[in-house]
Amino acid sequence: MKKIFTCTNISSNNPNPVYISSNEQLEQIPENDIKLRCYVDDFFIAVKELKSKSKKIKYYVRIRENVTIENYDNLFDVFKDLRDYIKNIDCLELELSSIVKNRDFEKLITFLQCVNSNLQFVLKLGNLEVFNVEQLQSLKKLNSNLDTTIKINQTYQGKYSENNEYDNLYTFDDLIKIKKKIDEIIKKIPVDYNDVERILFIYKYLGKKIKYDKNIANLNYDERETHDSNSIYDILFENKGVCSSIAVTFRALMDAIGIDCQVIMSEEHEWNIVKINGYWYHLDLTWDLYNIKYNTPLNFFLKSEKQMSANEYHQIYTYYAEENEIAKRSLSLKNM
Repeated sequence: MKKIFTCTNISSNNPNPVYISSNEQLEQIPENDIKLRCYVDDFFIAVKELKSKSKKIKYYVRIRENVTIENYDNLFDVFKDLRDYIKNIDCLELELSSIVKNRDFEKLITFLQCVNSNLQFVLKLGNLEVFNVEQLQSLKKLNSNLDTTIKINQTYQGKYSENNEYDNLYTFDDLIKIKKKIDEIIKKIPVDYNDVERILFIYKYLGKKIKYDKNIANLNYDERETHDSNSIYDILFENKGVCSSIAVTFRALMDAIGIDCQVIMSEEHEWNIVKINGYWYHLDLTWDLYNIKYNTPLNFFLKSEKQMSANEYHQIYTYYAEENEIAKRSLSLKNM
């Protein structure tokens, strides 16, 4: 039976959702005050089915750009119809992983200008490059009327998303500061550098500034997760962090220069892989911090999987790429 939408009893102490696929199932719920959580293409189906019901409904609409939206040429065109239901919508979650084009951004702005201050607006971004600084500043102007949460997925929305699923949480002000700081770093890279040279520049730039934070490393799991929620900010402005925050910050900078990069992990450690000329190479900035600071040879930069996994801390517990994409040999930096 197809799941149409998710129904949660607001007055119930049980937070687990009830999956609804028919009106008959809905009628069996005794509470008169319920909350619907559904994707946007199911939202209009749910509204149509519930029009004749006397139950009080609160809608939680979630929009993802990879979901199929019937009868819409563009994801953002759906906002035209959502405006008609805005008084009934409690929360709107927009999940994006690719750059928002200006024409779509204007549709988002137009929609948000119609909402009231009671709506919770969640921006869940696949990476920092979804919005540019100017767009973020425009959204911030609307923030006084919205309860806004910005989430950035720590890993890229792709083959590796199963490796690490918790989000970074930022305010508009912090996110704008982060993007400006990244732009400032990128401008330092000589324009004639090739991909390997650009990666190495950022690797050494961060390595010279970052201090490994042993206090954070000694925290328990829950405390570490709280810290990791704003880890990019801590690395760029506090110059301290642990392997997880170092890896996600490095990935954010790779996104900014157009290099495919992922955060991957073993049981006890996190580091990065980057794609160069069609092959994935490993690098571990955390374990090369000492070498960068004291100008000794790098031991963990652009390594093959075989060489990297020789150490137990670099043994990946999920297989992450096509066999023909994994580099068989490390890249030599003799000429660097």
